[in-house]
Amino acid sequence: MMNNTTSYDSSTNKRIRNPSHAQSLAQDAVQSCYNKPSVSLHQNLEYRTIIGLGPGRSGSKSLCELLSFQTNVVYCEHEMIVPRLFPRSRSGHIVVSSARNPEGGEELHETEVVVNQQNKQQQQCQPRNKQVKGSWGADRRLEWDVPKLARGEPSRSDEDEALWRVLRLLEQRHAFDGWVNDYHHGSKCVDNNDNVNIDKGKPKKLGTKGWREYNNAANSFSQSSSDVTNESIATQQQEQVHPTPANNQRNDSSIHKPNSNSSKPPAHVSEASTPVIATVSSVGLAYAHEYIALNPAVKILILLRPCEEVVASFMTKSRGRNHWQKHTHCINKEAVKVQRDKTWDNAFPNMSNDECHLVMSATTAIDNSTPTPTSTNEQHHRPEKIWAIRAYCKLYNEVANQLKQHYPDNVRVYDMHSALNDADVQFELLSWCGFDKPVVDTCLHLNKKK
Repeated sequence: MMNNTTSYDSSTNKRIRNPSHAQSLAQDAVQSCYNKPSVSLHQNLEYRTIIGLGPGRSGSKSLCELLSFQTNVVYCEHEMIVPRLFPRSRSGHIVVSSARNPEGGEELHETEVVVNQQNKQQQQCQPRNKQVKGSWGADRRLEWDVPKLARGEPSRSDEDEALWRVLRLLEQRHAFDGWVNDYHHGSKCVDNNDNVNIDKGKPKKLGTKGWREYNNAANSFSQSSSDVTNESIATQQQEQVHPTPANNQRNDSSIHKPNSNSSKPPAHVSEASTPVIATVSSVGLAYAHEYIALNPAVKILILLRPCEEVVASFMTKSRGRNHWQKHTHCINKEAVKVQRDKTWDNAFPNMSNDECHLVMSATTAIDNSTPTPTSTNEQHHRPEKIWAIRAYCKLYNEVANQLKQHYPDNVRVYDMHSALNDADVQFELLSWCGFDKPVVDTCLHLNKKK
């Protein structure tokens, strides 16, 4: 009988398993952006960035809450929606080059114009599937893989995909700049009488919004006491964004290289007092090399949880959905129907049949009671979802530990239970992130029963 399932081998999964290759692709993509006048790599405002990662169901939301407690954290977002600022062709490619789109006036690659015409009629004939769960436009989270058209799309090179990831992070940085700009205006820190509201007593557990307002008020009070006004800060930032010609001279060897000092705070401000932006997600693992290539000072925290705990939680959370395997049309009436999810399907990798079978074989070697396919025909059948989730957890753990070894100054890996329940581990984690006086809270158990 013909098997009606297909194996999807993710190029992202291959790339992140090879950190040296992934690092080279990311650095080349960042360097290529310097040659594109339509793309700005410069960070408009001074702030430090912290990226929180985890495979999901691994305390990422609690980590987000913990980071939002800390002093000078302007904003900490969990699974943030990333705006799409660069123009796209109809094929979904991010456009940064010179050809002109005759329909909308947007700039397009010459190859994009061709793809545009080829797919125009197809897309007009594709009705929306009302059975798909999730948003059709509002949820623009970072995607694990470069999105592909439902009816096929020309394959992309590794270099094109790396450039696509860098541009997505630049779109995310635009949102970061907006948060820091609001922070410097201090609109939430001062009341109508220009009085700063600060609770001088012992801080209480205020929640994300309450802690952020408390910290912003404290920072605003500290700045006013040292006669550092918002106007002087804005002037100093303007000088940094537009340096004098004498300071703007660079030798030939550094023209096309990222400025490794671009993320450092001004000389008059200590690292601990620099505004901090944090974002926590699971999909960010696929962008780790690009994050570091864009900002060599970024701090990346990864929380890991025992695999079977993650699997059990996901199996409960994702009933009726499958984010880890390619959706295929199934003609077998006895097969379990899976609902497509517009919001979350792209946030997780598609694990190939081979990746699932490798985990199945390894598990069988440890526990002989676990059934595993043995015949040639069975090897071609689609594994159950639980094995895809196990393969995903294995991928995540392997890559996390590779990143820790490859970028010792940028990446730390922590056990979820220790990071959220052990005060000493939590203090060390926050100190490594650059917080002078970490706020430790070992009572964070968000989503514990979900």
